Amino acid sequence: MIRHIVALLILALAALPGRAQVNAEQVTAIGRNVLSLDDYMLAIHYFNLAINAKDYRAEPYFLRALAKMKLDDFSGAERDCSTAIDRNKYMTEAYKLRGYVRQQLGRDSLAIADFEYGLTQNPKDRDFLFYKAISELNLKRYEAADSTLGSLIAANPKYYDAITARAQLRVERGDTVGALEDIDRSLAVSKTQEYPYILRAQIYSAREDWPQAIEALDEAVRLDPSRPDFYINRAFFKYKNDDYTGAMADYNETLHIDPYNSAALFNRGLLRFEVMELAQAAEDFSKVLDLDAGNFHARYNRALVYLTAQEYAKARPDLNAILKAYPRFYPAYYAMAQLLQGLGDERGAIRSMMKGDEIVRNYVKNPEKNPLDKPTIAGVANSKGHTADEEVSEEELIHRFNQLVTSEVDSQEVLAANDKYKGRVQDRETSLQPEPYFHLSMLPPKESLKAVSNYFRELGEFNSHNYIEETIYLVEDDSSMSEGEIQRAFDMVDKYTRVISTSRPKAANYIARGVSYTMLKNYESALADFNKALELMPDYTLALMGKGYASAMLMRTDKDVLPTSVSATFAQAAKVNPLLLYAWFNLGNLHYDQNDYAGAVEYYDKALELNRELGAAYYNRGLAKMQQGLRDEAFADFSKAGELGIIRGYRVMKQLR
Repeated sequence: MIRHIVALLILALAALPGRAQVNAEQVTAIGRNVLSLDDYMLAIHYFNLAINAKDYRAEPYFLRALAKMKLDDFSGAERDCSTAIDRNKYMTEAYKLRGYVRQQLGRDSLAIADFEYGLTQNPKDRDFLFYKAISELNLKRYEAADSTLGSLIAANPKYYDAITARAQLRVERGDTVGALEDIDRSLAVSKTQEYPYILRAQIYSAREDWPQAIEALDEAVRLDPSRPDFYINRAFFKYKNDDYTGAMADYNETLHIDPYNSAALFNRGLLRFEVMELAQAAEDFSKVLDLDAGNFHARYNRALVYLTAQEYAKARPDLNAILKAYPRFYPAYYAMAQLLQGLGDERGAIRSMMKGDEIVRNYVKNPEKNPLDKPTIAGVANSKGHTADEEVSEEELIHRFNQLVTSEVDSQEVLAANDKYKGRVQDRETSLQPEPYFHLSMLPPKESLKAVSNYFRELGEFNSHNYIEETIYLVEDDSSMSEGEIQRAFDMVDKYTRVISTSRPKAANYIARGVSYTMLKNYESALADFNKALELMPDYTLALMGKGYASAMLMRTDKDVLPTSVSATFAQAAKVNPLLLYAWFNLGNLHYDQNDYAGAVEYYDKALELNRELGAAYYNRGLAKMQQGLRDEAFADFSKAGELGIIRGYRVMKQLR
């Protein structure tokens, strides 16, 4: 055992920055494990170390490209793929990834060249065929895309992404009947896709079949209730179907998810204006203007709201601002005339009305010499799918000032959503994932609405006695660290390696380095340090919590780590300190990970016996009960979790309904 620990420490030391020699293979292996845990910034840091040590190896460049792609750094990913290919021209995965990121960069011709090279190596590779078809579709090479997709579907009749892509192709070619057939065929294979429902809604909305369009978006919302654009578009369909209450509810839900969604605020403002909720409408338009002071659609509509409410003093600054920026925007002169008349200035009202009439007459006589001003909304689309800044007729322009906007769904993004490379955690939250394990960190917990402060006696005593200079926290947030936080963690490893090598053995120093390794997701080295601390101080709960967490994480990538050993570690911590609710909670998570849902519920129950305010335990217990078919009990837990600050509790209830 001791020999194994020493070997692990030697490997860990070799991975540290600033050392004379870096074990590039070991660092790459750690980085690959970190990448599998979706911590892309930290993974890139490890791959940088490997590249600095041995820059002739292709693998670290390819893996770094994959991490960069996950962070939407497509240009950086393309460069790293090219470097990997320079070092190993037969690395077909690098061609696949480079083609994919070139596709995201709009370089579809170059992407096709990469995919075609891959097909020379493996003519039946469905990923290469699928990506090639998408690039052909992006380039509007419809016959080529149809041929590629036809071959792909013939060889893979259950490949629903390809069937959905062909549905998109048929929509673009105007064959909505064929598109609906492909949508039905795709959903017959898998009903858990969102995009076929989006396409179906698009087709029915073009036909102005609003009930069918709503029904299609209902399914998309059910599959992913966290997408604001789904609610915005469904609200528009409900509005067209004369369901004002339903439309308002969807705008409210959009703003619950994304409080700064200007399209939802603008639309809700228009809807409130239409039903004469004037104060609320003005409030919504004001919020839009807080986000974008140059949004003259919102400013103009707010002025109209104030005019309707006869609040002329409030309307005047808005109209003045519009006329200053757009002196040939004639509707503002008519609105100003109404304002002046309301103030009793009949002459001023007549002058403003005549000015508007003059602008219209001059435009009719010579449109090129006397063009009208066209205030626009940048970055949104109207119900017909036009971007706001393109050329439109004057009648259409004025109509848009009083029209709900919708949100376009990027077909390329959605077509790629279920493929080999997309489907990232940060883009597509999996609502049914449990709240994570509690673990030790030198970074304080992120601010949240949760009711419980993460504290236990031994942790407080450790920090109050100043055994180390830093403070150790108990956290459950496992999101990516910033570049500065990553560097700090590496610095801590360096620091405590020096301390350990130059002073008598102390459990606190091994705990500090173990926590630093944990932050860097180097769980093998962290486990070695926590074991060393326990040799010096058996049954020390701080070291047991650190060891249990490192073992649980290592178990996800190392089959030699047995669940029973992890369970024994957390159980020992709970035995030493029966009030340590976080050990019981982590035991619940461990059993949940092993699909032992009854066992998970038992341990979440024990955690809640110690603290009824632990929202994470209610949420996870709810998930475990859902897995057992106890729907009503699960919903009660989700509701309580939401009440205690775990907002996902409310969202998962909506999704499961």
